[in-house]
Amino acid sequence: MQSPHLDIEMVNHAGLLFTRGNTGLLVDPWLTGSAFESGWDLLSPTSFGESDWGRVTHIWISHEHPDHFSVPSLRSIPEADRDRIEVLFQRTEDQRVLAFCQRLFKAVTEIGPEPVDIGDLRISCTNHTFGDSYLWVEAGDMLVLNTNDCVFENEDDLTRLLRSLPKAPDVLCTQFSYANWCGNPDDPTSRLAYADGVAQAVLAQIEVLQPTFVVPFASFIWHSHEENSYMNTTANDVGDIAAMISTDTGSLPIVLYPGESWAPAESRSAEANNVAIESYRSDVAAWVERGPKHRTETVPLETLLEHAEQWHASLRDVLGRSSRAFEVTGYLRPVALWVEDHAVAIEITVSSLKINKGSTDGACHLAATSDALDACFRQPYGGMTLGVNGRFRTPKPEGHQLVMRFFHIAWLESQSKSPVREVAAIAWRRVVGKAQGALRSGSQILKPARRAG
Repeated sequence: MQSPHLDIEMVNHAGLLFTRGNTGLLVDPWLTGSAFESGWDLLSPTSFGESDWGRVTHIWISHEHPDHFSVPSLRSIPEADRDRIEVLFQRTEDQRVLAFCQRLFKAVTEIGPEPVDIGDLRISCTNHTFGDSYLWVEAGDMLVLNTNDCVFENEDDLTRLLRSLPKAPDVLCTQFSYANWCGNPDDPTSRLAYADGVAQAVLAQIEVLQPTFVVPFASFIWHSHEENSYMNTTANDVGDIAAMISTDTGSLPIVLYPGESWAPAESRSAEANNVAIESYRSDVAAWVERGPKHRTETVPLETLLEHAEQWHASLRDVLGRSSRAFEVTGYLRPVALWVEDHAVAIEITVSSLKINKGSTDGACHLAATSDALDACFRQPYGGMTLGVNGRFRTPKPEGHQLVMRFFHIAWLESQSKSPVREVAAIAWRRVVGKAQGALRSGSQILKPARRAG
């Protein structure tokens, strides 16, 4: 007889298998191999094998990043299983992921915030910023909220999220460490501050959502390239996050190792958590001993420049008559990219791209190797990938932001989004967020005076 209770299994990283009755919902399966242009590998080995696909009836993919939308993992599913498994994805304008999945699976469905029943589970998916989405899963009287990589800017965002749910979540599954570049190799202070900011974001989610249990996940990766391995030294440790949750909140942390299952209707001992934590720490030690898995491969300068010019021509086409506005407002300022292994600079403005062999790395905004930069120019999402894998450094403090604005434009176009409209929306959200923050600060200052009066 199938269990009427919900069971949650850690598959790996952001991959979880929700099982109830005859329904098995697998989310974000990344099972093996590297991601983000050889920048990431899985921290721990996956125990989920070919025979386990028989337990899966549905797959939900949160967003297009390759540690969530893993093309090799999806292609590895036996054909007989692909014929019966239904894939679920958020509604998007470009429908690129949808189209890809339709070539592999017979049943592919776009889902939105309206609750839908899938066998013995009820689910809802809501689009979030920068292509992310979050999911809630309802099983009887149990509600699980999977926020994965979604960033909630402030308490108001979290309050709106809570109001959109059928009830307060019993289980919160959330990312617990950084997933992008956050400081140069010689700047551990900035990286530690960023890591702490992610930890504080976990606490903020718990404070508003008040879950009974918290599953820290979606951060079990290793920066596996020789150019970004330094980022491992300041990443959050899952044991430290679990201790923080236990000490600073009323929620209970649940740490699961790949292949391990837990039923929210049942208790979980601190010893079981500790075993999982020590297994992850052992995997960290093994990676440190092995050293970087991936090495730099130089791309000929002529090839790099050819791809850069094609990318720039496409950028000009995307901007069209808006080019002047992006330039005049200072949103797209002139930037220089230092090509480490060729010791030359590529200078970029809205209207031009040229090479400067007389420049220096200190005069440039961003420095990277030729193969890291080539990936930016070959693919519309390449620049955003670079921002995630961190295979670069910034000689100038503002360099990262200024360069990524150019790459962000190309990414928006690839998702069938208007750069002008999207950039304006981002600017407006930031203005509103700052205003709300100022109001909250003022309210906190005034509270003691109101009580005294």
